[in-house]
Amino acid sequence: MPIAELQGRWATQVFKGLKKLPSQSEMMADISKTQEEMAKRYVESQRQTIQGDYIDSMEEMADLVGVRPSLLSLAFSDPKLASQLLWGPCTPAQFRLQGPGKWDGARKTILSTDDRIRKPMKTRVTEKSDSAASAVTVGRLMLAVILFAVIMAYF
Repeated sequence: MPIAELQGRWATQVFKGLKKLPSQSEMMADISKTQEEMAKRYVESQRQTIQGDYIDSMEEMADLVGVRPSLLSLAFSDPKLASQLLWGPCTPAQFRLQGPGKWDGARKTILSTDDRIRKPMKTRVTEKSDSAASAVTVGRLMLAVILFAVIMAYF
């Protein structure tokens, strides 16, 4: 669905006259190139579907629409957001940070992605464990393993 949204945003710009379609020869050359790359990458099958990489497709469409975020400029102006874009999941909200269709809530949505992913997994309240007790237990276990390894090495 996010790819379709970006395609819709690009089509809207074309219909408004803000963007122009490439020439027919350019489009045919791109289709041929894409088909050749797919043939090299994917197994040939009677039930072959159109395949592609989600992130590559999103970034290509974002470039066409003019909404792909610049990680370099964000690294200086908003390092926390740049880090999330670089290391976090690819979310549709990152294509709402700038350009046509900019959304003020995009930054907050991107930075809270991990929380929204984990929230449905937390169906019950659990007690906090005592980390000091856990560290002692792990230490004892490691000591036992080392002692066992030393005994086995000499006998």
